[in-house]
Amino acid sequence: AAPNRRRRPASTTARITDRRRHRGERGSGASSPGTAPEKTLYVDDAGYFTDLDGRMHPNAAFCRMLGYADGELSGRSFAEITHPDDLAESERNFGEVIAGRGQDGRFRRRFMTSDGRALWADLTTALVRDPGGRPLRFQSVVIDISHRVTDEGVAAAATDALERRVA
Repeated sequence: AAPNRRRRPASTTARITDRRRHRGERGSGASSPGTAPEKTLYVDDAGYFTDLDGRMHPNAAFCRMLGYADGELSGRSFAEITHPDDLAESERNFGEVIAGRGQDGRFRRRFMTSDGRALWADLTTALVRDPGGRPLRFQSVVIDISHRVTDEGVAAAATDALERRVA
């Protein structure tokens, strides 16, 4: 593990439950090994589901990461917590993937915390489809990489200073 990444014991594994399950919809989804698909995602890090209208259903770890109470972000738009400089690209990617023109992927994004700070994140997102191939929702896992981004900035500044000194 990266030296700046806090390790969580297995007992703090977070769970995100897709609200559609409660409405009786069936189909494939992430599930724990050895169980029938139940549209539940188990992650050690923060994560959330996003409906096709952009409404989030985050786990407690994601809420805590951004300084919110458990459930406080549920039903809110991902646009509300995306850094303004990253919003246009995030919305474009979201629409392109739903339309079948874009791909699932891994992105470096900034989220806004409850106290207004920007938190850098490694965001892995996948579109979940029903058995007929129709989009259902996005499934995302988020890792706080703020320390890594800060360290990269410090290293770049040190390299620039060294290059100027040698030149």
